[in-house]
Amino acid sequence: MTKLPYIKICTCLVLLTYAGSSTYAQINLGKLKDKANKTISNSSNTNTNSGNTSAINTPSDTKILNTGKDPFDGTGNTIVTLAGSGSSSEMGFKDAKGKDALFQYPESITTDENGNIYVADKNNHCIRKITPTGEVSTFAGSGERGTKNGEGKEAGFDQPFYIWYDGQKNFYVVENNNTVRRINKEGKVTTPVKASNYPGYVDGEIGDANFDGIKSVVSNSKGELFILDANNNCIRKLSAGVVSTFAGSKKASLQYETEVKDGPAANATFWNLKFMVIDKSDNLYICDAAQRIRKISPDGIVSTLPFDALIKNTKSTYEMDDGTFHGVRDVGVFSEMVLLPNGKFIISNDKGCIYEISEDIKTIRFVYTGIFCNSHNESEYRGVTEVVDGEDCKGCIGSDKAKQLAVSKDGKIYFTDQTFHCIREIKLKS
Repeated sequence: MTKLPYIKICTCLVLLTYAGSSTYAQINLGKLKDKANKTISNSSNTNTNSGNTSAINTPSDTKILNTGKDPFDGTGNTIVTLAGSGSSSEMGFKDAKGKDALFQYPESITTDENGNIYVADKNNHCIRKITPTGEVSTFAGSGERGTKNGEGKEAGFDQPFYIWYDGQKNFYVVENNNTVRRINKEGKVTTPVKASNYPGYVDGEIGDANFDGIKSVVSNSKGELFILDANNNCIRKLSAGVVSTFAGSKKASLQYETEVKDGPAANATFWNLKFMVIDKSDNLYICDAAQRIRKISPDGIVSTLPFDALIKNTKSTYEMDDGTFHGVRDVGVFSEMVLLPNGKFIISNDKGCIYEISEDIKTIRFVYTGIFCNSHNESEYRGVTEVVDGEDCKGCIGSDKAKQLAVSKDGKIYFTDQTFHCIREIKLKS
């Protein structure tokens, strides 16, 4: 295979900043400009932490950190393929080590407290397990398509596309037909949610309840399940065998996304639900539009986080020291989010770019440059048939089919690449 130089990797990632001495590129705006090319503000010479880090205050008080380098030249992090072929044409179902193992459109990913990785191997209809050293085995599922409870390989799945570990004892998997599976640490598979044959919107006893477009599931400290019911524009709750609508309502027929409402959960409305996460205090965070994040407190109060001001100010341009101008690039459509233990957000977009956003939503940094890399070449990128490991923006290649991501307890970052049927790791620059 010929290695293509200076091609980006387009993927969805997460960074765990509290583990180790993680570093990555900060967005450098030099002299921030508005769309009329007028200077909004200049970098100050005051260091906020150490080194040459300084901040720019826009009219909305958004801080965009500056390290004195072009942020679109890469983060310095490297990408390696941990397991799977890394080839668009080499797929299958084979347990082995590293690149000798085969997957078929792996989609979602999670990790346990021991550093093991669990993958929803969608078209192999099973859940695969990868040790930190890259040993691949089949954790649950026979490989035959079909919903069947049982122990380990005796169980069956129907195109599982989402997996999440509750950090204690259970994995939750979403598969076709609005069905939620639960797997304990020993590999026993049960089905806590199996909807009717046809999509619908019915609360009540679990056997009578119905859903339309389940995308993700999380549990709170009480063991209650929260279900993102995308096509019904609401969040459902399963508690003591009864399904209720926790927030939003199918009956709220919105014509425009600007009509969404905050407030008590019963009166709040949502639009185009995409993904959901939960923090250690049982707050839910949900993306319900291209660039909007909603928060639902445990007592059911819905609010909209102020991402709009931050996004508005990243649509400007910045001037390098040589007088050239570079577009900051629109942050794009949100495709994945992770909330770190320190309260910071990690947001990825549909172009494979990753940002870290502060808890107060006033500071934004690059985690991964993706398609925004200065050396990105779209025509060459389209011809790629195999991944290339290497440094971000310096020849590393992947696809825009990367899905959910995970971080191990010791800060290792993993993600799946559907197009190339593999699981890859981000090695942070020390």
